[in-house]
Amino acid sequence: MNRRSFLGAAAATMVAGPKAAGAVIEGPKASMAFAGNAVLGGRPANTPCASVGGSGQVAFTSFKDWLTKGGEDAIRHDAKYVDRLDPDLAEMRLPLVTKFRMQQKRNYERIKRDRKRDILRRLAEGHGKGTWWF
Repeated sequence: MNRRSFLGAAAATMVAGPKAAGAVIEGPKASMAFAGNAVLGGRPANTPCASVGGSGQVAFTSFKDWLTKGGEDAIRHDAKYVDRLDPDLAEMRLPLVTKFRMQQKRNYERIKRDRKRDILRRLAEGHGKGTWWF
């Protein structure tokens, strides 16, 4: 049901009465109940969230192994979104697009450094083996 048909039906219910209003309201509720969470954009609580690679949990034995199994794509995906500029970039007299691209490169290096630290910690705790969700 699109916006125009809903508004038209809502206007018609003022003329027709409360019984017609119930039919207008119950129509979308019934279709949402039939489709479940898919209509509302949600997911059941016990399912894992969506990911970049979608391959699930991956075992690895080194940082390079983690990068080749999907870590590189995950880092690129995370670095793509810029929510703030570093102060030195913000002060530069450059086009905004250039500033954002420079910040993306910095974010990529920063995320890669942080993930490497996390991966090496996991490997140390897991006696040379680790797992990661992609």
